[in-house]
This record gives sequence, C-alpha cells and structure tokens, in this order.
Amino acid sequence: MSAAPPSPGTAAPPTAAAPGATPSGPAPSPGAPVAEGPRITPPIPAGPGDLFVDIAVRPHLEFVRRGPDVHAALELGYPDLALGGTFTVPTIHGEAEIEIAAGAEPGAEVRLRGKGVQRLGRRGHGDHVVHLVARPPRRLALPRRRPLRASAS
Repeated sequence: MSAAPPSPGTAAPPTAAAPGATPSGPAPSPGAPVAEGPRITPPIPAGPGDLFVDIAVRPHLEFVRRGPDVHAALELGYPDLALGGTFTVPTIHGEAEIEIAAGAEPGAEVRLRGKGVQRLGRRGHGDHVVHLVARPPRRLALPRRRPLRASAS
C-alpha cells in the first residue's frame, strides 16, 4: 500500500537518497553551466521515489574540456612555427586571433583568457588553450630538401 501524496501547500517528507548517490543541491536554471559527472536532484514536489539526473558531455571533434578550460590543437607548418605570425583559431565563442612568436616550439601552449566555459559556482570563464602542433610537409621537392638537410647537421 502506498502513502498518499502530500496535499497542496504542504511539503513532502524528506526521502533518503539512493545508495551511492551524491545529490549536489538544487537543479541548475536553464542555460546555467554544468559539468560532466554531477548528479543533480531537482527540487520538485513529486510522489514516492527520487529523481536523479546524470550529466554527460558528448565529445567534440575539435575541443576537449578540462574543467572550465577548453583545449584545442593548431597544426602549423615549420615555416609558420619558425617565422611566427597572427593566426585565426576557432573557439566555443567564435573565432579569435592569436599571436605566435617566431621560433615557437611544437607542443607550446597559447592561452586565450576567458574564452573557455563558464566556471561553476563562480564568476568568469575558463581559458581556451591552443596547443601548437608541427605539421611536416608530406612531400618535399629536392630544392627544398637541401636547405633542411644542411640546417639539420
């Protein structure tokens, strides 16, 4: 036999959370930032039982999220790394320009402050971190190979 639902205007009795559950407080408002993993228990009056909402963020082809920071790779040829310059990169907020210093090393990071995901429970946004990746040429004509070999020795 089940208990009758509370009458309008009265609070429902507290219920115990399911084993292993970690309620994180009230449900976020629409458009509010959420992180993958938290279990949310919306504060809605309902009948018997608990409602849990598990958050899962689908992987993106270009971006990787680490907390409020967003990471992406920028492939550049050797001349671009050696000479540096201004490059346009996609972010979750649209395109942005970054300045690469001459002689940049593959694996270096360029940080765009405030271009990441909104921080949970705090003001501001994380950063968009661009990782520089060297893109070697697929084919090199003989006149271009000679200077490379000379500089390698």
